[in-house]
Amino acid sequence: MSTHAHTNQLQPFSIRIRKDQKIRLSAIAEARDRTAHALAIKALDEFIEKEEARLVYERQAVAAYENLQTTGLHVTADELKTWAKSLNTAEPKQMPICHG
Repeated sequence: MSTHAHTNQLQPFSIRIRKDQKIRLSAIAEARDRTAHALAIKALDEFIEKEEARLVYERQAVAAYENLQTTGLHVTADELKTWAKSLNTAEPKQMPICHG
């Protein structure tokens, strides 16, 4: 369970699921020796973390695009690829510097 469950008071939350979903979830829970509730909480935690990360990524992408529009500074895809390929070599290159 996430750290949030330890710091926040638990609140009731109910959802309606299809019969086939309940049957499948129950089968997985039995196979994993867990409760369906525990599996649902884990899935919800993973979904929330993934979506929060996606939102951060999207905000960073928008900010980077706005910065490009404002400053014109950028790194080309070829410059980035060359740098990235060098990272696992004996002599990695310096990260490329943004230019106009």
